[in-house]
Amino acid sequence: EGESVTDSVLDTLDFLDLLKRPYMTSMYVKRMATLCEMNLDPKLTKFQDVVEANIGSLRDDIAEIEFEASSQFDFSMQYEQLEASWKEKKLPLQRAGSRLIGRDAYVLENPEELRDEIIASELTLIHLRQATMDGDLERHVSRLLDKMHVFGNVLGQWEDCEEAWKLVHVAMTAGTVNASSGSTLQKQDEYLGEDDQEDTQNLYLQAVAIYKNTMKTWRTLCQQIDSSSTMLEDMCQANVSQIVQR
Repeated sequence: EGESVTDSVLDTLDFLDLLKRPYMTSMYVKRMATLCEMNLDPKLTKFQDVVEANIGSLRDDIAEIEFEASSQFDFSMQYEQLEASWKEKKLPLQRAGSRLIGRDAYVLENPEELRDEIIASELTLIHLRQATMDGDLERHVSRLLDKMHVFGNVLGQWEDCEEAWKLVHVAMTAGTVNASSGSTLQKQDEYLGEDDQEDTQNLYLQAVAIYKNTMKTWRTLCQQIDSSSTMLEDMCQANVSQIVQR
């Protein structure tokens, strides 16, 4: 009998402590109340109230609810930490300039590391979406997972854009001075007639004009993303994908 009383006291103290733990949200307190067939309030429920409810026989059921509550709490914390880390993240752009890419250029620095972070985040989010039983959390997780997918695609397009820029920048700028002064383009085919040479020169100048306009838009985008405090949100905007696909 002494052991029974002691067990009852310990069960009661543990139960009262459980109700005050951060993961015991109102939903789980209500489930406990239904299980114990009593009104529960972490601030008002008294020791004697729990003793009279005789919760000793409900240990397994109480433990099951506690496990679920603590697990969901951990899932929420994982999501919040992941979301916060991406809110603070900057696109690793490095301002650089060279003959290959021109002045005031921005290039991605170590994009492989960023891509690894995207993959790790996607795996975490997929696990959370499968594990959680919280509908609201599942929706938040799915939205962030969608952003990760979009961001990964845009990052790939961004890298392709940089490579294209490196390929065409010298060609688009090397002969500009000569062309604009009226002389023939460098390395023109000597078999072209004057009319063909003029047509080629005009086409080149048109291409240069398109290139300069595109690069102006590209540099402006780089500057905006580089100074952005909401990089992930901005990179997922439709207009960003449209620019880097040009």
